[in-house]
Amino acid sequence: MAMERILIVEDDDSWMDFCATILEPMGFAVDRAQNRMQALKRLEGVPYDIVLTDLCLPAAEDGKAVVLGTKSRHPGTDVILMTATPSLDTAIAILKDGAYDYIVKPFTPDYLQTVLNRCLEKRRSQQELSVEKALREEVQAAYSQLRKVERLKEAFLSRISHELNTPLAEALMAMTLLDGHLPKEGRGRSQLKMAVQAVERLRDIVRDLLDFVDLHKEDLTLKAEPISIPQLVGEVAEAEKRLLEPKGLRVSLKFPPDLPSVPGDPELLKRALRQLFLNAIHFNKPGGQIELSAKEWENWIFVHVKDEGEGVPNEHKDEIFDSFYQLADFMTRTVGGLGLGLAITKKIVEAHGGSISVDSAPGQGSDFKVCLPKQKTK
Repeated sequence: MAMERILIVEDDDSWMDFCATILEPMGFAVDRAQNRMQALKRLEGVPYDIVLTDLCLPAAEDGKAVVLGTKSRHPGTDVILMTATPSLDTAIAILKDGAYDYIVKPFTPDYLQTVLNRCLEKRRSQQELSVEKALREEVQAAYSQLRKVERLKEAFLSRISHELNTPLAEALMAMTLLDGHLPKEGRGRSQLKMAVQAVERLRDIVRDLLDFVDLHKEDLTLKAEPISIPQLVGEVAEAEKRLLEPKGLRVSLKFPPDLPSVPGDPELLKRALRQLFLNAIHFNKPGGQIELSAKEWENWIFVHVKDEGEGVPNEHKDEIFDSFYQLADFMTRTVGGLGLGLAITKKIVEAHGGSISVDSAPGQGSDFKVCLPKQKTK
């Protein structure tokens, strides 16, 4: 750390030496001036931390001129005046001119050290605050830039998704019409089926992008309707049951009677539960089971989506909920996708005041647990 620099302005050599013998052991780099002109000349160079000046200088000069000269050149330099003729008016005038403090001659070494240490402590606090302010402004600027980039990214994804959504819908409609003109058996129908499945996968990816963009909007608003979890889960399972047959999967529903409802946005919560159900399908073993259940505990409703798939390694349990995270393709290498499903689910659940976690081990399947606040009774 650099030594603090101090300038002593004093025409009395004995007082000059007295002050220097106190300041140098304190670690100050001491410079001297015997009048205002010498002081102002020294102030043209590197700024001092502190100027210690006598109030009464030779040739009708006074310390006030040193104070004003110092502050005009280096506003950050503190000035302490020494005076043998103290008065309230003098003190007020000195402080108004910008001096930090004044001390009355004669004074003891301890007293001078106390005043200087107090001044140094104040300076260091100001420097820390300045650094903190600069860092805060830097962080704020970086955050503003990040938000700008995020908004551009969201706008780009939204535009791309909407541009893709329309032709995909038209393609599926055309395929549906074509389906009615093909023989029930034959290569053409099997190829059409493959094409439909490919377009549906692409449509799901586009929907994920749209959901991701919508859920990250600053003006996201949620409905607050009472929702029956058994009913919502049942609707999700029914809508996606066609995906169970190719892998020979079985679904079991376990819900206690009179399970309290949860407040929320039905459409958004259905999206979240659908993502978990699709995950259980995609990553399950052939012939495996999916268990959908819920239970009440205190002020919460816990919803479980359990599969018998390959499971999630411990080191990846937190990362799987991150946007675009693909676990080195662990979650996407077999089923495709952008790695947005669980990130979307987490965003929806947290927007409802809940949380999501997973209990899993390699080879033992996964149990995704969604915790939601239950509907308050009036």
